[in-house]
Amino acid sequence: MQTGRLLKIFVDLPDKPGALKNIVDEISKAHVNIVEVVHDRLSSNIPAGTAGVYLSLELENRDQSDLLIDLFNKQNINFRIM
Repeated sequence: MQTGRLLKIFVDLPDKPGALKNIVDEISKAHVNIVEVVHDRLSSNIPAGTAGVYLSLELENRDQSDLLIDLFNKQNINFRIM
């Protein structure tokens, strides 16, 4: 993480078909590699009708991380860096 090559994020998603695909599409646009996905619909901190997704991402550099964050912001994707 210190070298800017690993980024862990949490994304709030509506629990409906295609929601995760939209996130993956944005990640693909930034040419970022997905290392791990944890999809959570059952935890007590996840409101009904939503899903939480933890993503571990591998990047080439910090510029790629900035690009991904920009893409998420432009699509109004609710996320936070872990």
